[in-house]
Amino acid sequence: GYGPMTILGSSWGAVLALFLSARHAHVAKRLILVGSGVFDAENSAKTHSIRIERLSDAQRNEVEQLEAELKSSIPIDKNRLFKESVDIQFDADVFDPIDRELELIEYQYELNNLVWNDFKRIRDDGGLKAEFSKINIPVTILHGDYDPHPLGGIEPFLRSCLPDVTVHFLRSEEHTS
Repeated sequence: GYGPMTILGSSWGAVLALFLSARHAHVAKRLILVGSGVFDAENSAKTHSIRIERLSDAQRNEVEQLEAELKSSIPIDKNRLFKESVDIQFDADVFDPIDRELELIEYQYELNNLVWNDFKRIRDDGGLKAEFSKINIPVTILHGDYDPHPLGGIEPFLRSCLPDVTVHFLRSEEHTS
């Protein structure tokens, strides 16, 4: 598309939408962040805990075994093990999916780790606030009550560095009766 446009990102894509808007202001006129990732280490740990708690005992054991294997496996196996772990945890992230198929070209465990470690470094040294403070467009956060990312790890941080933030909190049918 041609800018400026509305950019919608979900989960990690929401974080990438923020980086894109901060670095290329001419591209975006509005951001919509759906189930955004969190912006601090404490809430990142909570996200992981929430996901693990939502799994059955058998799934939890399988994820723990896969994570242990990931630390010791040969590189070609890591992508397969990573995919299996993500597939098991899918239901812990999504309340009522229309489709279970993720639109991924391929799972790349090592690349995922490199990107995640870079993000953590920027996050933990305070660089995110400096980066995202460059954004001067409306940002809408759509966040569901089943989302494993605590809203407390998203909204306060974004309000501290963005001038125009609107939050829409969505309740699942399970929680509305």
